Amino acid sequence: SAVVIGCGPEPEVIRNLAASGFQVVGIEAVDESVQKARSFIDDLAMVLQGVANAIPLPSSSQSLVLMENVLEHVDSVSRCLEEAYRILKPRGVLFIRTTNRFRFSITGLNWEFTTRFFNWFPRIVKESYIFAQLHYRPELAYYSPRPAVHWFSFPDLCEAGRQAGFAQFY
Repeated sequence: SAVVIGCGPEPEVIRNLAASGFQVVGIEAVDESVQKARSFIDDLAMVLQGVANAIPLPSSSQSLVLMENVLEHVDSVSRCLEEAYRILKPRGVLFIRTTNRFRFSITGLNWEFTTRFFNWFPRIVKESYIFAQLHYRPELAYYSPRPAVHWFSFPDLCEAGRQAGFAQFY
């Protein structure tokens, strides 16, 4: 069994996992995206409305948890990782794809904020941009209602994972 957290309105990954023999559940926070995802996958899997910090699934019920482009947008990274750990079966796998604090682009593009080299800014400067984006200048993050507020390095993710109960990282 597998769960795709933040599956979005067109969860191709759910189709692929179902075709590979997984029983798949999608979790999506946005109501409109839940409805679109249900139509998109056409009964190959279930899509539930929910959030990463309160996953509506039983403990120890999943072999695979996918969080692609989710963790950078959540309110509490630690709570989301604890929830992923809770729903995983023993020896289950959590796959995360997220922002890279040290990603380098010669042009400074980061695909989250219009400000070049944003991911390299000190945390206090990032927080100032995030505050401005959320309250005064939505164009700073391409008008996203949930901009990327967390930027990770591999050691950052390992530390957060250890605090949630995970022991091995690749």
